[in-house]
Order: sequence, then structure tokens, then C-alpha cells
Amino acid sequence: MGNLALVYYMFLVGLELDFKPVVRAGKKALSIALTGFFFSVLVGWALCRYLLLQDFVAQTHDGDQERPTINGPLFWGVALATTNFPDLARILADLKLLYSDVGGLALSASVITDLCSWILLLLVMAIINSVQMYAVGLTSVFIGLCVFVVRPALSWIVHRVREREKEDRNNSQLIRFVLAGVLLSGVITDACGSHSIVGPFVLGAIMPKGEFTDMLKQKVGNFVPSILMPLYFCINGGRVNFEDILGDRKNPIEQKTGATVGRVVWVTIIAFATKTVSTFVAGIINKMSPRDSLALGVLMNTKGLLTLIILNSGRDIKVIY
Repeated sequence: MGNLALVYYMFLVGLELDFKPVVRAGKKALSIALTGFFFSVLVGWALCRYLLLQDFVAQTHDGDQERPTINGPLFWGVALATTNFPDLARILADLKLLYSDVGGLALSASVITDLCSWILLLLVMAIINSVQMYAVGLTSVFIGLCVFVVRPALSWIVHRVREREKEDRNNSQLIRFVLAGVLLSGVITDACGSHSIVGPFVLGAIMPKGEFTDMLKQKVGNFVPSILMPLYFCINGGRVNFEDILGDRKNPIEQKTGATVGRVVWVTIIAFATKTVSTFVAGIINKMSPRDSLALGVLMNTKGLLTLIILNSGRDIKVIY
């Protein structure tokens, strides 16, 4: 049920995705987004490799020579590089900065960062898969069919419904058809070798914007976050092991290999500082004031559900423990 909630949530995220900031984004937003994303991925990968090496050395002293996973740092890097667009938009709206220059630049950069995160996550999932090019090729074909075949078909169907002025029950039938298509798209992308959330996200992104999508958001938008998503967050809470964070004082070896409080703190600081500093430097290079550059760097550290999705995806395929 938690995974089902995630599938429908990603469909809603795709519905709310607006490509206009990406199309209208100038060189400033593009350079700032890519700079922060690249250095965050690099530092996140290096941090994970360093921690895994520490654990491997400690386990070697204990006689357990299990080698650390090679692909886990890739998920770490992508997770630390994300900027959650919906949460950032809410923060800017609460601070009344949504239509300011810094707010608009942050939104454009966050959309670009989110797209880069999704693309890189898809590539990482395909690389880990035993049939790498097969997974990438089939997923690319599915996305191409959605853009060039499914999208025009959906536009034609919605247009016909409007012309005939169908009753509410027929609109409900169309909504049920779309919701069934969400599950089908998830099954297809999962069979292609990528994650099941890719299909619903793509389907939501290609849905023709207008009255029908607004009705979809109204019908489904309250049920999914309020009823289904708490189940997904419950799963995440159940996966948190505070003994690993606090360390086992009775066992010195486990205390060395566990993610102690000190390591959690300095990893968080380094991850936060990396994106802040890289975005700050990119803003200065683009002739922004130091104050605006620093504010932009802090805003680009906004994390959200996408980070949890990336980490859980790595855990599900057993490259993150």
C-alpha cells in the first residue's frame, strides 16, 4: 500500500510539473543548477565511499571482510544533490518571495535540478540492472511513446469530452480510466528494468493541462497525500534504526562501524555546505550580489520526498544498507 501511494503521488507530481521555468530559464539558472548539482553528487559520492571504506577497515579487524557495495555511493550522491521543487515553492510562498528575482531563479534552478535527479536516478537504476542498455532502451522507448503517441491521444479524448459536454458520471469514468493507466504505466516501467515510479511521473507530466487536470487534482489530490502517503512515511519510519545512529557502547567494533552521532552531524554539515558554497560561487560568477547568492544557496538545499525515494530505491535493490 505504501508503494501504491508512492505511485499515485508521483503521478500528482507529474501533473503539477511545469516545464515553462525550464524552457524560459536562461544561462544563469542553468549554470547555477548544474554547478550545485554536479558538486553535490561528487561530494556525496566521495563521502559515502569514505564511510564505506572506514566500515570495511573496521570489519576487517573484526574478521569480517565483506566488501562494501560499489553502487551505493551513486544513490548517495544523487540524494544529496536533489532540491525538492514543491517544498521550495511552499517555502517561497510562505516567505512572500515567490515572485521575487531570487525566488524565481530558485524555482527555475530547482526544476532543472529535479529533472537532472530523475534522469540520473534512471541511469543509475539501469547501470545496476543486469541488462543495462536493455533497460535504458526500453524505458526511452516508453517515454517516447508517451510523448508522441499517448499525449496527442489524451488531448483528443479530453477535447471530445468537452465538445459533447458529458455528464459528471462520464467524467468519472474518464478519471477511472486515467487512474488505471497510472498503475499500468508503473507496471510497464518496472518491467522495462527501471523504477515503477517513472511511468506514473511521465504520464502525469504529459497530461494536457487545463480543466481536466484541475479536476484530477481536486478528486485525487486530497486522498493521496492525506490517506495513502502516511503509509509510505510509516514505512520510512520503520526503517530508521536509532541504534546505528547512537552506536552500541557495549560493542566497540559496532560502535566504530555504526553511523555515530558525530558522523551524522559532520556528514550533514558537509553535504549542506557543498551545495551552499557551490551555488554561492555560481551566483557570484553570474554577477549576483553576495546576499542573494547566499540566500539562493540556502534555498537550493531544500530536501523533500524525492530524497527519500532515491534512498529507498537504493535500499530496495540492496545497494544501500
